[in-house]
Amino acid sequence: MSALAPTPGGASAIYRGSQRTVVAFGRRRTDATAPVLQRIAAAHDDGAPLVLGSLGFDPARDAHLIVPARVATTDTLREGVQARTAVAATAPRDVGLRFVPEPEAHVFGALVDEALDALRAGRLDKVVLARTLVADLPPDVPRAALVQALFDANPTAFGFAFDLGTTADPRVFFGASPELLIRRVGTAVRSVPLAGSLPRSADPEVDRARAAALATSTKDLGEHRFVVDAIAAALGPFCRSLRVPDRPDVVATPTMWHLGTTIEGVLDDPTVTSAELALALHPTPAVGGVPTADAVAAIEALEPVPRGPFAGPVGWTDATGDGEWALGIRSAEIVGRTIRLFAGAGIVADSEPEREIEETGAKFRTLLRALGAAEPVSQMSVSAVRGASVPGSSEPGARTPVSQMSMSKSSAPSVEPVAFRSAAK
Repeated sequence: MSALAPTPGGASAIYRGSQRTVVAFGRRRTDATAPVLQRIAAAHDDGAPLVLGSLGFDPARDAHLIVPARVATTDTLREGVQARTAVAATAPRDVGLRFVPEPEAHVFGALVDEALDALRAGRLDKVVLARTLVADLPPDVPRAALVQALFDANPTAFGFAFDLGTTADPRVFFGASPELLIRRVGTAVRSVPLAGSLPRSADPEVDRARAAALATSTKDLGEHRFVVDAIAAALGPFCRSLRVPDRPDVVATPTMWHLGTTIEGVLDDPTVTSAELALALHPTPAVGGVPTADAVAAIEALEPVPRGPFAGPVGWTDATGDGEWALGIRSAEIVGRTIRLFAGAGIVADSEPEREIEETGAKFRTLLRALGAAEPVSQMSVSAVRGASVPGSSEPGARTPVSQMSMSKSSAPSVEPVAFRSAAK
């Protein structure tokens, strides 16, 4: 029985992308211990038309691939017609979800401060830190209803829902991502990284002012440039031509303004698959940091909740190598009767803990509003954030501060402010 639907034969995976919606039914057995690309190749050799799922933040440890027994697709752009058929359910307006932060917001602020120590000491250029909200899921709430509510509330997002568990151990990862990691159609490839963000405002005048401020923010432009440069460097060796705009667009989601750049290229080798490209790009500085290995080490050291599928590539690849992978952000995971929401923020040398708490709070709203849940109260003063202690930090030998970790150092890019431009949808 699928965890996404209340009846046998329901959808085991749904991906609503920029060009097609893919709905998978059932699944074939695969060797979960094999490397990701080996598992995908074996599935295609066995006649599977496509493979989809989550590659996880750490693909070697957290990848969950679904080889469907049957697939339905539509070319209707992001309308999710097939997805609605697969998870047909009416989402209740208030399902009684009461979220609590893990870690608490003030503890997250202290973790940001610790990361800032490492950044200002020259150990890192950027690191993305995440926090979570967790709630008990009432037994009468169908998972399909939560997925549909999120899809309906975010009609232009990359919607995804993957059944990663079993009937005895249900586990669903779902979300509405604004960010395209990579799409391959023939030899044409595209990536649209987002980095640098401000929460939106219900006041139209304030909202426009925030968009304009983001377009000229030195801090956010620098954060964005890290991501663009990293993706261009990773894609470059695969492409005979690559177009990287000099300036980002300002991209709107229902709750956030983001800086976004559309990077397009033509593959030199037509046999390189979308999954290979996704693994070559991940983790970008939009979800990891700079330098990559050191940032990932800092994430492992600082974040109290393992990411699992959060912030890893989500999507599909077919037997021709075409496919699309978004980033698994604005996402939630249901394990048993527990639902956990994830949100992260990019930390650079001039970041402020309170602003990063506010940014992650705004990103949570994508899910909270769709699920009909109230926001946990997490207001605090700068002194409260500055004075907070990290759990375990007072115990001798409990954890090596990130600022003292042995790390390499990469040079930070120089950036110039850009004029505001509306993003093309």
